Amino acid sequence: LLVISWALGEVQGAYLLWGVFRNPLYPRQTGNIDALEKERRRLRRTGLVRRVLLGLVSPLAMIAFLAVDESLQRLHSAALSVGFTRAFRVVWQSTEDALLQMCVVAVVRLTARSANWVWWDDLGTGIQLLLVGLALDRLGQLRWKLQFL
Repeated sequence: LLVISWALGEVQGAYLLWGVFRNPLYPRQTGNIDALEKERRRLRRTGLVRRVLLGLVSPLAMIAFLAVDESLQRLHSAALSVGFTRAFRVVWQSTEDALLQMCVVAVVRLTARSANWVWWDDLGTGIQLLLVGLALDRLGQLRWKLQFL
């Protein structure tokens, strides 16, 4: 879902892959009104699919992922409860960020199982999402500040 929503967002811009390539779907000339409207309709459809994906499909899939998580059944600490509360809130308020965080948690979980990181599994999904959210936020801040150097 993350890759599909990212790709649909990229297709709607004038340039693809962070401004490296010109988008062939984006209207090149505005002289021919019929061609321009045809291109705009195609971009609107792409935007509609992305909006439905981000507004409905992704949040429901993430809620389902959180609802079937086994650490939700053992909410034994306040930190884990706060983590899950934040996760359920972020799903609806910042869907793309929540989707990225859940993908990172899933990848780290797969890596942790093969590397025997018992401490990572003991944290629970709520705290894992809190840590990943904090790390991604700090990395975004660092990238933003380095852009001005």
